[in-house]
Amino acid sequence: MAEYELQQASPLPFNSDKTNLPNSGFLEPTDYDDAWRISSLLADSNFVPKQFVGRPQDVMAAIAMGKELGFNTLQSVQNIAVINGRPSIWGDIMRAKILDQPSLIDFKEHFDEETRTAHCYIKRRMRSGIELDFSGTFSETDADAAGLLTKDNYKKHFKRMCQWRAFGYAARDAFADALKGIALAEESQDRTSIKDINVAEADRKKVKEGLEKLIEDKQFTEVLDGEQVHHTDQKRNPKDGQSSQEKTQTSHSDKTINDNCAFQIPEEIENYERNIRSTTDKRGLDEIYQHFTTMNFSKGEKEYLLKAFNKQAEFLKQHQ
Repeated sequence: MAEYELQQASPLPFNSDKTNLPNSGFLEPTDYDDAWRISSLLADSNFVPKQFVGRPQDVMAAIAMGKELGFNTLQSVQNIAVINGRPSIWGDIMRAKILDQPSLIDFKEHFDEETRTAHCYIKRRMRSGIELDFSGTFSETDADAAGLLTKDNYKKHFKRMCQWRAFGYAARDAFADALKGIALAEESQDRTSIKDINVAEADRKKVKEGLEKLIEDKQFTEVLDGEQVHHTDQKRNPKDGQSSQEKTQTSHSDKTINDNCAFQIPEEIENYERNIRSTTDKRGLDEIYQHFTTMNFSKGEKEYLLKAFNKQAEFLKQHQ
């Protein structure tokens, strides 16, 4: 019987023959066309998270971001999540990336039962040669102040969630150069969404009825030639014998209200208003305020949201 010697074959160029696959670099694109084909293939499979199914453009964006962080294609689509409009990576892959850094000297984590506080300690060598210590902590008091103790994941996995928070703080401080500003997914989940409102169907009717009542009872104030004028909708408050000045003001107010969409509130404004009312921590409320005040909304729409903001801020102040 003839003897055969096992020889290592030369690797094929990735695009030399579309019917053959390379021995290494599988599913790793080399140009835009490759990236789109691979993204379309993965988006049409059941091997990616639900947020990527049927969305090849999102898969492609995840692959591109993963490359910036040193991930391969499958690591990218499995570990990058878009939460509340911001790309994030799950804690397991962030931990793996930190532990793989050549400049890492020491890494420690522990949970103090007495103080109910999670601790993370990281020591690394900087490019200059000096060694620096970084630490992150997150306690039960911190979770309570942020309104997190009522969330299911904190009720079921309190220590683990606190540990992720402490790790995220230390990791981003110690290895900002490696993480490039990417957020920790476990932390992003705790923040209130600004646009993606997830209201249960059972609560939608209740929210709508409350909003309609608020609109029905609402009175508006506008500034005309530097003078503040109070208006009430003529349809909701009919008055016999109304003066011509009152009719003029009511008519003017109706136009202003229609222009500002106060009675026909756009869906985006409703989303913001619902989001404000569902926010349970001051930081999240401040983020929403900073966001909607920079949006291209009309004066009336911003005043409407500001009223909801002030009401929720007062509620949080009284209950925290």
